[in-house]
Amino acid sequence: MKIFIDESGDPGFKIEEGSSRFFVVALIIFEEEAEENRARTALDNLKKEWQEKDTFEFKFSKMSIKERKEVLEVAMQAKFKIRAVVFDKVRMNTLQLEHFKENYYQYAIRSLLEHQDCHIQNSEIRIDTFGETYYRNNLIKYFNKHLCSSEDETHKHLIFQDSKFNVLIQLADLVAGSLRKSFDKSTDDSQIYRDIFSKYEEDIKVFHSVLHTH
Repeated sequence: MKIFIDESGDPGFKIEEGSSRFFVVALIIFEEEAEENRARTALDNLKKEWQEKDTFEFKFSKMSIKERKEVLEVAMQAKFKIRAVVFDKVRMNTLQLEHFKENYYQYAIRSLLEHQDCHIQNSEIRIDTFGETYYRNNLIKYFNKHLCSSEDETHKHLIFQDSKFNVLIQLADLVAGSLRKSFDKSTDDSQIYRDIFSKYEEDIKVFHSVLHTH
């Protein structure tokens, strides 16, 4: 199993100063290698059709409505599952926000991987590189503590990679951006992207509060 993770929005909580109301962490899960390869090939071919370099990045925030729709429709040639956590920071109280500030990413991943049908043992998980080294190290420690058994080697396959070099992390970015847009509802295109991949949605959690932060 291969899992690709990216986020949309920002982790800040000063919404009155420009932080996003919603923060989304999305997982793309491929249970079969053939489907992973099918999605990767389809998206790589789309870059060629667009006459872009291999290092060109499909990024939700930098694409037009037409481009976003085309990328998502091309990706639907493959079969995969989508899980995501959506945090509505407006509806979280001050104490939760202050305590949660350093743990949002860990909490999101834990919430999505603690799924009764996930079977993540020995999976390869690729996450977009973000933050400082200490932050990534803390995520690894958290991951090992809460999600890995003594016989599980998933932690050996937790890989941080610049999304520029992995088109499936880019797909996770597109999905995360589409989900955040669907909750934001501030523009005319708020729902059209999610409509494209809704049949692949397996678990979309919306949090107004935090249940565990340790």
